[in-house]
Amino acid sequence: MWIVIGAITALMAVAMGAATSHGLQAKLTANAFAQVQIAIDYQFYHALALVVLGGLLKSQLLRPRAGLLCGMLFVLGLLLFSGGIYVKHLVSSSLMTQFIPLGGMSFMAGWLMLVLATVGYERKSTQ
Repeated sequence: MWIVIGAITALMAVAMGAATSHGLQAKLTANAFAQVQIAIDYQFYHALALVVLGGLLKSQLLRPRAGLLCGMLFVLGLLLFSGGIYVKHLVSSSLMTQFIPLGGMSFMAGWLMLVLATVGYERKSTQ
């Protein structure tokens, strides 16, 4: 599941980067363009993290529940952080602005959960 979500999210990041660079750059201020680029970068990083997370879970190298929570926190971060920046600058709405920092905190919590999902975990033998 996380591999598919990560791949779709990466596809969307590439599309957003192309749209921003080729069509929207002239319509944005330099500051807004820089912030949208940061949102795209974070979206791409966390899309790749979701793909890796899916592989780790499939290989049983993580605690399953902690891995699930990690993925959910990454997706929440994507929606609140990257999504909030997109809404702020591309739709010209302050509706999501207050949620952008929560998205950043969700990313951090997801990375912490990834640490907790791996530290001291030993894969159960299938023998």
